[in-house]
Amino acid sequence: FLGRRMEIRKFNEAARLFFRFDDKDAGRRITDIASDLPGAIITDIMDRVERVVSRGGSDQWEMNAGEMGWFLAKATPHRDESGAVAGTILSFVDVTGMKRAENQLRGLEKRLRRTHAMAMVGCWDFIPDGGKMWVTPETRAILECPGDGDTMSFNDFCRLFRNPDDVREAFDNLVFSRAKMELTTLVSGDSSRYVMLVAELEYDSRGEPARISGAVQDVSGVMGARRSLEEAHEYLKRIQKAAALGGVRMEWNTLTGLS
Repeated sequence: FLGRRMEIRKFNEAARLFFRFDDKDAGRRITDIASDLPGAIITDIMDRVERVVSRGGSDQWEMNAGEMGWFLAKATPHRDESGAVAGTILSFVDVTGMKRAENQLRGLEKRLRRTHAMAMVGCWDFIPDGGKMWVTPETRAILECPGDGDTMSFNDFCRLFRNPDDVREAFDNLVFSRAKMELTTLVSGDSSRYVMLVAELEYDSRGEPARISGAVQDVSGVMGARRSLEEAHEYLKRIQKAAALGGVRMEWNTLTGLS
């Protein structure tokens, strides 16, 4: 607790982490007390205290104390019985663990976005009551949707597919059955590209559907390989049938195209 002229009125044991207080320091200006904090941080704290005293409002900020860690600092005006600012209450809360977790989360999110971009997976969110979709740039790219905004209407989203009604029905089934949605469908226009939509419901505190979160991925390669395999099976069946009817004999290498 500091007076109007930054003289020390009271301090607790934890304050010794920042300032080398002595039990006889009451009444001395805090600027005369030695500190392990960098000079730039001390100057910033004093500037903030002066503004609190002159303006009367509180100030809160994150303070990077280097090896000492991160702290949430707050300067609050202390008023006398008449309501005038009589001094400032300085408080510091150690948030090093929280900042470390935030940085780890930020790193994970960055790696996740990079992984999605490399795998060309688009993500989206939909709030049924609002009728609005939030989409990532990858979603727009996969669905060949012009523009660079991060929102679109649900109807516009459905029109990006060859059969919009199938998409609407899949969303309706998800809401009513509350089962995971998986839909493979064609992109609109003359495109022969297949995409897979997957989605799950998120619920509010009452257990009611509140949001649909999903992803979209181009699976044209997989679908093409599947069609080729099906065609090969059909070709094999025809050859086997012809051989049975006409006594045709073919070597395996000829059938498979190998020499």
